[in-house]
Amino acid sequence: MKVSILIPTHNRAALLRRTLDSVSRQRIPPGTECECVVVANACTDDTESVVAELGAAFPMPLRCTAEPRPGLGAARNRAVREAAGDVLALIDDDVDLDQGWLEALASGAAAGGADLFAGRITLWWEAVLRPAWLTPGMEMLLSCLDRGPEPIDLARPDVIGANFAFTRHAYECCGPFREDIDRIGSALLGGGETYFARAAQRRGMRIRYLPGMFVRHWVAPHRVEPPYLCAVSMGNAISILLMKQRYTLLDAARTVLIGLVRIATHALLLPFALLAGRPGAAMNSRVRIAIGRGQLLGAWRRFTSGPLR
Repeated sequence: MKVSILIPTHNRAALLRRTLDSVSRQRIPPGTECECVVVANACTDDTESVVAELGAAFPMPLRCTAEPRPGLGAARNRAVREAAGDVLALIDDDVDLDQGWLEALASGAAAGGADLFAGRITLWWEAVLRPAWLTPGMEMLLSCLDRGPEPIDLARPDVIGANFAFTRHAYECCGPFREDIDRIGSALLGGGETYFARAAQRRGMRIRYLPGMFVRHWVAPHRVEPPYLCAVSMGNAISILLMKQRYTLLDAARTVLIGLVRIATHALLLPFALLAGRPGAAMNSRVRIAIGRGQLLGAWRRFTSGPLR
């Protein structure tokens, strides 16, 4: 088995260096080959020189390729094209891999029966304190995935690209990753891995959750501020609608109604939460309002992108 570790990155050389350090500490199982491919996505910093510096003494082949088109989907597709592995593992440039991460992935892939693998992700509170008001639901907005200590099959395509692997066969059947639902500029869209996983499930492929395939995901300070959490909530709501294969006029009307009710309800609840000194409830209402706005914008984008049937 050959595993390719794929790391798309954009102008975060210092964080990437730490991620690569954790990759270098992996225990490589007997009978497993491994390589690491970094994709410098429209980078203007020293990403390529950092990879070149570390590559000389790296315990596995390490190389960097440039993808000038901005966007995570474009970077992921470029990484797959560059990779030689039959198992392809996507990780973010700001994660810390457990030393047994590769062993868990290789064991899960060798067991057969699944073509997609979702790893466990906890949040890494190094740069900022965890806010007391942060709920488990809001942790999902920060790319947290923890389904417990036992491997299980996932009934829903709840995968997160910070720690997600798949066979080359799955990519050939369900790829490439969509490049029109990306976080480019101020639009915090996303979910290309979810769309990919959903397509795989429609073809009868299984998604296996592997808790031993474990990473800590670094939390940037700005990501626990209300503007970011609201923006990513709105972007997620838009993305969900853009990913729907079929979207009728009735669906659009239902979405608009639900969005308006959500906005109105939480616009009423928000001031009461603030007056009562309940920051968690207040943040929840802000997020719900943002989701409602995303539903309205997403319905409009679907309506204007072509005829609805």
